[in-house]
Amino acid sequence: MEGLARKAKWSRYVLLIFPTAQPNKFFRLQGRQNFELFGFFGKDTYENINCLSAGLSQDIIILVLKVFFVGTGLGIFIWNKKTDRVSSNFTFGEKVFVGIKCGDECVEFVGRHFSNGDLTDKNSGYNFIGVAMVHNF
Repeated sequence: MEGLARKAKWSRYVLLIFPTAQPNKFFRLQGRQNFELFGFFGKDTYENINCLSAGLSQDIIILVLKVFFVGTGLGIFIWNKKTDRVSSNFTFGEKVFVGIKCGDECVEFVGRHFSNGDLTDKNSGYNFIGVAMVHNF
């Protein structure tokens, strides 16, 4: 099983994100501009990592069906250190999400990928899946 996880390049780390977002329109589509502070932490047989990052991203809601929505996002991030999988401090982040809106709250199921876009030779990147809880003020 361990070899399968490494081969699929899914990260065995915890990703904690503290975002703030502003609603906007992106080519007439609903969206949000994000400023994100995050860290991911973990330990496995391949690498020990404790990394902090900050960045800007743009999310776009591409489909809305009553209380359900689907979206994607792209951003740029600066990390506090290089790792064995991404050998640069500058990275790109991609995101896809499916959400359910319940009043002022939303639950989003999220897939994220971080890599440096082949700016350096080492660029395996990091992939994460998870759940996000959102409150709209």
